[in-house]
Amino acid sequence: MPSERSYEDKRPGQQLYGVIEFCASPKVLYAKIESGHYDWLGVRQDKRGRVTYVVGRPRLARLEGLGGGIAKHGPPSMTGQHHVEVRIPHRLRPPPSESWWLTSEEARADFERKKVTLMQGDGSGLYRLRLYSDGRLVDEHFVVRTLPNVL
Repeated sequence: MPSERSYEDKRPGQQLYGVIEFCASPKVLYAKIESGHYDWLGVRQDKRGRVTYVVGRPRLARLEGLGGGIAKHGPPSMTGQHHVEVRIPHRLRPPPSESWWLTSEEARADFERKKVTLMQGDGSGLYRLRLYSDGRLVDEHFVVRTLPNVL
C-alpha cells in the first residue's frame, strides 16, 4: 500500500517528486500545470532544437492569490465584441486579464503585441492568449518563457 507523501519533512538528498513526466507541447504543459497536480521543473532542448518540458507530481509549490484585470479601449459605454484574453495556469482558474477593442484589427494588433511582450521579462512564465473577434474565438497561442540554461 503506498504511503502518504509529505513535503513537511523534506531534507537534502530526499527525492521530492514521486513522478517525473515529459511533454513536448506548450498546450499540454499548460493543462498539466492548470490541473494543480504538477510543478513545472524545467526545459530540455535537444541538438535538433526540439523542446521537451519536464513536470513533476505531486506538487511541491503552492502559489495562491493570483488574479487578472480588464482594460477597455473606447467609449465608456462600449461592451465590445473584440478582445484579447491572457490566462495563467492555476488550479483556481482566476479571471483572465482582458483587453477590449472597438475593431477586430485593434484586437489582432494587441494579440500580436502581447505575444512578444510576454516573451520578455525576468524569470519563466507560461501564458495562454486567446483572440476573440465578433464574440468568437479566432486564434489561440501559448507563450512559454523559459529560464536561460546557464549552469
